[in-house]
Amino acid sequence: MINLGLGLYKSLLNDANFRFAKQCGATHIVVQLVDYVKGGDNPTLTQNYLGGWGVTRNEGKLWQLDELLALKKQIESHGLTWAAIENFDPAHWYDVLLDGPKKHQQIEDLKWMLRNIGKAGIPVMGYYFSLAGVWGWTPAPAGRGEAMSVVFDQNKIDTQAPIEWHGLEHDLRYGSEGQHGSPRFEGRDLAAFAVVFGRNAACGRGMWRPARRSSR
Repeated sequence: MINLGLGLYKSLLNDANFRFAKQCGATHIVVQLVDYVKGGDNPTLTQNYLGGWGVTRNEGKLWQLDELLALKKQIESHGLTWAAIENFDPAHWYDVLLDGPKKHQQIEDLKWMLRNIGKAGIPVMGYYFSLAGVWGWTPAPAGRGEAMSVVFDQNKIDTQAPIEWHGLEHDLRYGSEGQHGSPRFEGRDLAAFAVVFGRNAACGRGMWRPARRSSR
């Protein structure tokens, strides 16, 4: 069964936008708890897309069960269903992705949050296991009716430019520049990505069991 849903960033999780979703005929909400986009009623993305979307300062600020339940109650008060959460905060699992010294503690934190998600009755936790962030942010009139949208246009970006990590993960910086000893990958250095992915392949397989148990 296909449901009509609306995705909302953290700064847009309010009654006005829940009413708007209902007015548009949406029945479900996909919640983004990460502060990727800020700006109140009219949020905008940074223009330096490949340089990151800002800084996350949420390390150690895990998703509490009472906070999830309160947001769920607010969503449901508008006759909507909380369908899913999109993405962990980079501050919660940067060393899981980069095989850093805090990896095992961060895995335990993720498992704890997954248990809370299951207890709150939220059925889906979508995660984006990527090192390179999101490519494809070239503005163009590519939408329906030539509406401005964003696309991937290889001719307008340098696909071989080095990826400067320095605490940059999932398009957000999780610390001040140079604070973390993250590697500097060149555009063609896919082998470095494969090594990190290989080291962490078992991590993802082990994280999802707690949520399944908690949701029963």
